[in-house]
Amino acid sequence: MAELSPKDILVDAVFMTTVRKIMEHGEQVPDYMLSGIQGDFTNFPMTHFYYGSNEVLYAEAPYFAKAFEKYGAPCAFHIGQGLCHCYPTFAFYPEGKQAQEEIISLL
Repeated sequence: MAELSPKDILVDAVFMTTVRKIMEHGEQVPDYMLSGIQGDFTNFPMTHFYYGSNEVLYAEAPYFAKAFEKYGAPCAFHIGQGLCHCYPTFAFYPEGKQAQEEIISLL
């Protein structure tokens, strides 16, 4: 995440520490509630992950792949090369519009 942080125009790697503190709010919280990769994906439906290759959360992609594989859950990864966090929401860019249309067709 630290490596990708300078490239991500929307999310800084430091925010991941901050958001964890916000979610804990001084309480003990189970790991699976703080990190999606700790979840139980048994009988999970097909899941599509959209990441920009320049977003800090892209660093989590291999861990999600491993977690889904562990539970035999189907998933697909769509990577927007050179793009930032949440790029499919930016329909004013061709890449964002294409990804947004893909997501709508999947839904």
